[in-house]
Amino acid sequence: MKMLFVLGAISIILVSSCKKDEEISETPTINTVDYSHLTVGNYWVYENYILDSLGVATLMDQVDTVTVDRDTIINGQTYFVLTGTRYPTTESQILEILRDSGTYIVSSNGEIIFSSTNFTDTLREDTLMTGLDTIVYTTYQMEHIIGDISVPAGLFSDVLDFKGTVNSPIYSYLLVFPKYVHYYYAPGIGKIYSKRPFLISPMQIEQKLVEYYVQ
Repeated sequence: MKMLFVLGAISIILVSSCKKDEEISETPTINTVDYSHLTVGNYWVYENYILDSLGVATLMDQVDTVTVDRDTIINGQTYFVLTGTRYPTTESQILEILRDSGTYIVSSNGEIIFSSTNFTDTLREDTLMTGLDTIVYTTYQMEHIIGDISVPAGLFSDVLDFKGTVNSPIYSYLLVFPKYVHYYYAPGIGKIYSKRPFLISPMQIEQKLVEYYVQ
């Protein structure tokens, strides 16, 4: 179990390392508000699973709740502070500070985490380095999900995936790359599902929505 939590920490690092945004183009026809629901008081509850190399899921004891806790002003823009827990960390903390920006959801650091219209550009690049060596390099793009997505909270359609493609020049001789990160968003709800790979293991962390409140 100790090794599992160490690997979980590595997985979190994999999707929260240094970022660099790319120049983007958009067709402003769909607003992100229907996918983000950044209103104070909204919350989402998720179950966590560990997927082994065969895709067998084991339900973890920890249930995570994410709440839009408050708003805040940064550089004249209104952002919303999301607090809660994120497996395997059990301590409640600030998870993200976000705002809607046209057809994008962006963080207080200017990082794009979602678009409702841009399915062609690389929206974000994450690089984790040690010294001059690149450990992990991840690029993110939006994708349409074909068909309905089922999670404990219900069956959802018109789902969009903020998908990350992960490569590692250091560990490529040990494991199969690329690996993939998925964040599924459903209209009228927000984020309903995510899947994050462990860096040095074939296992993955899967998160499914079980309960929510949106205004």
